[in-house]
Amino acid sequence: MQNMPNNTAPAQGGYHVDLVKLIILCIVTCGIYMYYWIYKVTEFTNQDGGEYRNPTNKLLLCLFIPFYYIYWIYVTSKKIETMSAQRGVPNNDVTILAIVAYVVFSLAVPAVMQSAINKIC
Repeated sequence: MQNMPNNTAPAQGGYHVDLVKLIILCIVTCGIYMYYWIYKVTEFTNQDGGEYRNPTNKLLLCLFIPFYYIYWIYVTSKKIETMSAQRGVPNNDVTILAIVAYVVFSLAVPAVMQSAINKIC
């Protein structure tokens, strides 16, 4: 079996990405990596035991429907908070931080959400 790099190895079924790598890839790829990240995070948050969200559908909606990304941030942040509570990790303010980060500097949204996911993993 092929070894996965440390920064993307799933820990407890998670999706761990180094924050510096995440931001650099988003910048270098002019935001294309962020769409891959949206797919992977949607896939990861389906583990919360709640409603299943098809990652491909959510990615396409974020790509083609204006302002859907804001809704995706809200719903996904709530799912991250649920997963944190289930695993006993304190992440109560992910939704607020993600929405504020979107308003202030949209590139900070993936960093805020990935930081919470890394804590879960």
